[in-house]
Amino acid sequence: MVLVAAMAAIGIALATRGQLADERTRSALARGEARLLARGALGTVKNLIAEEDATFDAPGDLWSRGLGWESGDGTRVEAQITDESARFPIETLWTKENGGRLDLDARDAFERLLAAMDLPVSTSDVAIDWCDPDDDPFPRGAEAATYAEAAKSDPFSVPPISFTPPMDRPANRPFRLPEEARHLAGLKPEEAARLGDAVTTLGGGKINLNTASPEVLRSLSSRIDADLARQIHARARRIPFRSLEDLAAVPGSPPGLVAEIAPRADVKSGAFRVRIRATVRGEVAEVVAVLRRGEGIETILYRE
Repeated sequence: MVLVAAMAAIGIALATRGQLADERTRSALARGEARLLARGALGTVKNLIAEEDATFDAPGDLWSRGLGWESGDGTRVEAQITDESARFPIETLWTKENGGRLDLDARDAFERLLAAMDLPVSTSDVAIDWCDPDDDPFPRGAEAATYAEAAKSDPFSVPPISFTPPMDRPANRPFRLPEEARHLAGLKPEEAARLGDAVTTLGGGKINLNTASPEVLRSLSSRIDADLARQIHARARRIPFRSLEDLAAVPGSPPGLVAEIAPRADVKSGAFRVRIRATVRGEVAEVVAVLRRGEGIETILYRE
């Protein structure tokens, strides 16, 4: 009797093991299919951007609507596309000329962004210390010792599928990736996340009037107050700006504003960030990529 029970238990165990192996195989196959589907969707996004009119980019363009489809068996693909040029170009804080130096105009613009977002304006000095090669902090800044002390009680983290590893000290070089702004000392997690979403290093150094938020638009000039920024933002959604000169037609736009912001503004986009999520039989694959528009569409960053 005992032998029979033991043999039955062994049989059940072997059957269970076989079922688990089959399930693992099916899951692995589904994950592989999801990855291939996500990669294929990225190719579709590239074609979509390449076919758009590149003279200006605005809400309402095909790329801004993203992509998505679902089959009857639950296979699903979603692609979200955002304009990197809608963000503030934080890499402009520190020029590469003559070994590198602070760009005072870019610093003033960054401080206007911080004020518009209700973030500590002192973060400007922290960002400069991130870039400069020395270990002497600006009056409101932070160098290695500040980061080391903060890391003891609040370990640094990064968002899922980030291009940037955790950093517990200033880079002592210009910003290379937008996620680096999330690591600036003195910011609460919620503030760091908001700032990280508002800046870029990949948009070509200019802000797209058509896609920028009112807060980012205010960084362009001290003469763009909250009301004018909202009007520019609303106009871009009704009638896209086809040239910077169209800005002069916005009510309240002061004389000379177009010439003032021309070095830092545009109506088209230099790069796009793509987030793709593919689901096959319950298995999920995600891809994040940054696509740069040039003679073609080039993938400059990619992560699964």
